[in-house]
Amino acid sequence: MIRRFLFYFLGVLIGLMAVLFFFGDREYRFPYLPNERVLFHLQEHPIAWSEMAECQWKLIDGDSLLLEEFLWDGDVDFGMSEQRRDDVKTYVVKHENRELWMVFQDLDTSSVILSLEGKRIISSDCD
Repeated sequence: MIRRFLFYFLGVLIGLMAVLFFFGDREYRFPYLPNERVLFHLQEHPIAWSEMAECQWKLIDGDSLLLEEFLWDGDVDFGMSEQRRDDVKTYVVKHENRELWMVFQDLDTSSVILSLEGKRIISSDCD
């Protein structure tokens, strides 16, 4: 009986090592929750900037790390978003540690940042 368990665990160990050898370098993400699905979908496409968003981004001295924070750790505000439209969906992504949020437009081939909003943004500077 003990011998059977040893053979069983030896087979499991060899199988686990084979799986890690063949599939170990892959990155897996399983976005099951709605917030994670939206952020994952926005990350899949290339990101484009509207002129207003680009101007606002320069005003706050934004960098790629800040954008990455929004796309990985952001919270989608579904109350302010327009996700029910058939043609173009618009999502508002907030970050809990920042008083700033981004408005994304989800197109078929790209994700467009329309604007940045928050206390640090003065929209009249970019009009």
